[in-house]
Amino acid sequence: MNASIHKDFDRERFSKHFVYESYDDETQLFFNRGSIGFVLLACPLAEASVSAQNEIAEFLKSDENLPAESSLQVLMIGSNNIEHFLSNWQSYRKGEIFIELANKEQSFCVIKLKK
Repeated sequence: MNASIHKDFDRERFSKHFVYESYDDETQLFFNRGSIGFVLLACPLAEASVSAQNEIAEFLKSDENLPAESSLQVLMIGSNNIEHFLSNWQSYRKGEIFIELANKEQSFCVIKLKK
């Protein structure tokens, strides 16, 4: 699979899980009979506000963004390779108490990952 796809996907061949006829490295599109697909890698929206959730729902409901004959599949793939995500999350915590709480949360998660 293309190296530009997240390294967590490189662990095992997707071909035994997903049936598609071909993949184009240049466009990063998957082709099958009568359909074309692609992969977007995103992080879960932890602590997303209700208004942010509603905006995403409205975006997906729009025929302009997701035409009636299209389909959307969302997969959550677990990985213990999350330290870079924790560091990024931690960097947005401001104020002494929030920084301390973020440090403790990150330490807790790292310890749990190693078990």
